[in-house]
Amino acid sequence: MRKALFRDETQRLHRLANVDGVSLRTMPHADREMRKDGITKVDVRTMCKRGFVSGIEMVGRQWRWTVEARDSDGRGITAVIEAEEDGYRLLVITAWSR
Repeated sequence: MRKALFRDETQRLHRLANVDGVSLRTMPHADREMRKDGITKVDVRTMCKRGFVSGIEMVGRQWRWTVEARDSDGRGITAVIEAEEDGYRLLVITAWSR
């Protein structure tokens, strides 16, 4: 049920993540959390291509998507992503394993 709630946002994220040349940047906090939980940028890029948006929120003037997926080992991971669709950029605010 949760997957269906944000189907349009999930499709938007998948389209953006699959654009050739889309950049993926991480905030310092995300770098620390990813290192702590053994999450790589490849994991996050893949989850943006195949995961699902489970929540959205507006922070300032920017939408943030909570994205959930499983890594190649089957471990659940979650990330909070800001997307600039016009500039083909993804910004990882934070990420953690579940």
